[in-house]
Amino acid sequence: MTTTRTELHRLIEQLPDEELDALREWLEARQLEAFGRRQGFSLELVTRDPVLRALAMAPFDDEEETDEERAEVAAAKEELARGEGISWDDYQERRRTAR
Repeated sequence: MTTTRTELHRLIEQLPDEELDALREWLEARQLEAFGRRQGFSLELVTRDPVLRALAMAPFDDEEETDEERAEVAAAKEELARGEGISWDDYQERRRTAR
């Protein structure tokens, strides 16, 4: 049986309001798991890393990537390959000390 979005919307509409938070949490967990599988990250890492979590929860972008965006991504990857990136912890420390 193939479930349609219409069927899922109908089921959600029938849920009591007090069940909605639990359903949202369950759906978010499935979204994090699916993102981790697609990108090759563990669920623990996706859950713990705020950037990965934000990416996993972001709406799907179906717009074509522009030449400028492709160039920016390539430049960023080259910077990382040269070791010019910083860890999340270093970034947070820099933000704390900049205040």
